[in-house]
Amino acid sequence: MFDPASRLLGVVLHRTILVGTVLVVMRLLAEGVYRPAIALGALLAVFGYMRLTDAALLE
Repeated sequence: MFDPASRLLGVVLHRTILVGTVLVVMRLLAEGVYRPAIALGALLAVFGYMRLTDAALLE
């Protein structure tokens, strides 16, 4: 059983990291730095895939 406050803080931290990473990828793409942007985008895609499949497996 999780404490509701720690669960809320975990969700906020998780969303902040995701939004920050997306913003960094967008900035890198706008500046023309494609390799790091593609690498971070691929990591985001893998992370999203793991979240979706893990949620499906836990049901």
